Amino acid sequence: MKLFTAPVRTVLLCCLFLIPFLTVSVPVQSQTPTPGPCGLPQNRQTWTSSTTQTTWTMTTDCTFSTSQGYYIRVSSGTFTVEGGNHTIYADHNARAFTIPSAGTLNLRNVTIRGLSSGTLPLINVAGRLNATDVTLRNNTGQATVNVGGSGSRADLTNIQVLNNTASGNINSSALRVTNGGVINLENAIITGNSGSGYVVGVYGNGRINITGCLTMSGNTGTALASHSGGSGTPVINNNNTGVCPSGGFLSAANMTATAEANMTATAEANMTATAEANMTATAEANMTATAE
Repeated sequence: MKLFTAPVRTVLLCCLFLIPFLTVSVPVQSQTPTPGPCGLPQNRQTWTSSTTQTTWTMTTDCTFSTSQGYYIRVSSGTFTVEGGNHTIYADHNARAFTIPSAGTLNLRNVTIRGLSSGTLPLINVAGRLNATDVTLRNNTGQATVNVGGSGSRADLTNIQVLNNTASGNINSSALRVTNGGVINLENAIITGNSGSGYVVGVYGNGRINITGCLTMSGNTGTALASHSGGSGTPVINNNNTGVCPSGGFLSAANMTATAEANMTATAEANMTATAEANMTATAEANMTATAE
């Protein structure tokens, strides 16, 4: 007994043949989407040496929002922010970053702005901060970067600290180092900052080493000063080479792109000149040979 006619059997076989391909083509939805803003794993995070995500590559501007004393705490291990020319808008009531003694934070090519708490620094460093091509602007607090504690250190290269405000007798609107901390400052534009005390302050046995270019203008308060309060002697090693370029600094990526563009343009110009010279020489040789 035949269950299906020949045409029906043909259709069924075709359907059975196509089922695997139809199944594969259906997209599979992720069961573990990454929560949190701007590529961060959660809204407020403490990083440790065992945290899976160690680098945050920004693809858009980001707003930090928390009512707590910090937004990101790098308590141990290393956390890196690749800013990509984007901006972090800091919470009005909390630090953007805090780095205890066992932590390291790398900041690259990013702007941070917006803190407005009178008692907190934007970035508090008891461990290690490495910041390159970073702009800190329009914050109100103890300082944009506060470095303090034995072994604490901030290496700041190509830094712009703009239009920040501090209150109090000796608070620092731009940079503050104290209690055995060290700031190594290479190439810095520090302008438009204000406060009743210091713009860049060195306290107790803190130390600041300044190299490369330095622009400090348009600030209200004592621009660069030491304060002997506390234990030890503050140290300022100011070996700057003069004012910085008015246009700011080129990031490493921009410098590479510029160099490549210049190399390409030079190569194209050389090729064009060589081609034109060869064509001219060939034409002249042909004309001479024809005339002879």
